Amino acid sequence: KAMHGGIVAEAGHAQFEIVGKDGALTVHVSNHGAPVATAGASGKLMVLSGAAKREIELKPAGKDLLQGQGTLAAGDKLLLNVVWPGQKPLTARAVVK
Repeated sequence: KAMHGGIVAEAGHAQFEIVGKDGALTVHVSNHGAPVATAGASGKLMVLSGAAKREIELKPAGKDLLQGQGTLAAGDKLLLNVVWPGQKPLTARAVVK
């Protein structure tokens, strides 16, 4: 369920909410509503817009956030990949409504 007005995607133990605002993308990371620390994590958001493909690098920002620069449009397909040190990568998919 979206708590920040974004697009929700799930992978493994984590829920990711992707919010686009003012040219910035913020990913809120939680586990059943509890914030998940993003210190040391890294991520990439692949955005597929029709035949065009872009990759946005995501870095920790705040205790349970990852951030990058970019915008999203209705119909974009999203592939989110997040890695914490010493853990398997988590991959989540979503479509912008």
